[in-house]
Amino acid sequence: MKKVCQNCQTEVSEDSKFCTSCGTQLENGAESPVVAAKEESAATAGGTSTNDYAEQGKELAKNYWQHLVHIVKSPMRHGKAEGEGNFVNGLITLVLFSLFIPLTIYFGIRAIASSTFGMGSAVPFGTMFFKPFFFILLFVAVAVGIIFAVVKPSVADLHIKSVVGRFGAFMVIPTAIMLLSLLIVSLKMFSVFFYVFFLGFIGLFIAATFAIYSFVHNKDKGIDGFYGVLLFYFGSFLFLKIVSENLFINQFLNEMLYF
Repeated sequence: MKKVCQNCQTEVSEDSKFCTSCGTQLENGAESPVVAAKEESAATAGGTSTNDYAEQGKELAKNYWQHLVHIVKSPMRHGKAEGEGNFVNGLITLVLFSLFIPLTIYFGIRAIASSTFGMGSAVPFGTMFFKPFFFILLFVAVAVGIIFAVVKPSVADLHIKSVVGRFGAFMVIPTAIMLLSLLIVSLKMFSVFFYVFFLGFIGLFIAATFAIYSFVHNKDKGIDGFYGVLLFYFGSFLFLKIVSENLFINQFLNEMLYF
């Protein structure tokens, strides 16, 4: 950091006590205008970057909220029109759906353990949340892949982003139902919880059905929509059987029994 003479504006070294040009005594802490300008510019740039991220976050949240309102008003009418342009919104919905299920499982088991054994606080969050979350997220990704594979023969220029955007649009309602089940189990309303939770999970298959149909209807080539839906159900149940029973559920149940 350099100093500047207040008399002749000559820039001198930081440890100088007198100006090397005019001999004026220098004040401590007087910075060069050049250095000060650089520091101010850097600070401004950093603040601008932070503000840009904040504005982008606000804009993303605003767009997603408008997307939700748009879909909730008329899921079928607006959902079948969504595509690649709403890839981000669809992705957010699919992640939220995958997030709400393990949270519901965790709070449900915790509520049962608390009311039955008085050991709610002993339920391990990591075991009850992270493994189910990644499993459901994987299952949703597989569902997107199956939809893409089923629809691709009918829509030659289909992009995976279009599938995520449209499937995610139809998943808004099932995701909202899952959020409702999370609130219900948090209130320990077990008499209605299982019905709501089951409806939310089945909603994934309903959403996939409408997504497939919206792509292939009125198409003369490719797989018929009816068989496309059957293939989706077969592929999804096969994945659930192979992966969940062998790699997830047994280990999950063993950890619960150990708990």
